[in-house]
Amino acid sequence: MTDKFVGQEPVYAICRYDPPYDGTPNPQRDVTVKEIVRDLDTAKAEVTRLNALAQDRGAHYWWLSTRLYPPGLSAGPEG
Repeated sequence: MTDKFVGQEPVYAICRYDPPYDGTPNPQRDVTVKEIVRDLDTAKAEVTRLNALAQDRGAHYWWLSTRLYPPGLSAGPEG
């Protein structure tokens, strides 16, 4: 681990894709972050649960890993 990642916490974003209602893809509208969780197993289980519920609506859920920085610690290149 480099100094750049000191203090950061690995977390998992649960994301949702909704097919465009007007036929025109728009990532800012069609993709949302449902929630952030701290445990990978929780993220996987929630994605499985949500995809089962959403299968008839065309929505699709997935998880991705990211980092949470504590207050006062920049996530940018200056940090």
